[in-house]
Amino acid sequence: LVEADGGAGRPVKAPASHEPVIPLSTTDLVGVIGIDALGLSLQEENVFRSEIFSRLTGLKLGEKIGIEALSLLICHPEGLFKGVPPSCRRHLFINKAENAEDQKKAEELTFYVLKICPRGISDIIIGAAGQKEVVAEVIREVKTS
Repeated sequence: LVEADGGAGRPVKAPASHEPVIPLSTTDLVGVIGIDALGLSLQEENVFRSEIFSRLTGLKLGEKIGIEALSLLICHPEGLFKGVPPSCRRHLFINKAENAEDQKKAEELTFYVLKICPRGISDIIIGAAGQKEVVAEVIREVKTS
């Protein structure tokens, strides 16, 4: 298990042109996004590389981050799963779903991702890393294309 690309402690990151560096031998990749990004304004203190996020999603700097913008980042070819080898399984971990309200938001994000994502995602995991019970829900064998 290798952390290939950190987000500088922010709930969301858009990758720069030179990242992430993912070996071709990678068989599974977990893309992580913090559900706590919902409702935050698009600015650098909330989103690492906010200008790239803006370009990929169409959201303007200063606007509130919604489910559509997060979904676009997840599904965009230059977004969350950028550079993933074609045979690699993609797993989405929606992190920081620490209570019922956050879990509901994560489920809404899941359904929107399933609606618009042009690539297959093997699993969508909803949970909270660092909590006693990390995983709240797993949606398996998601087929989108």
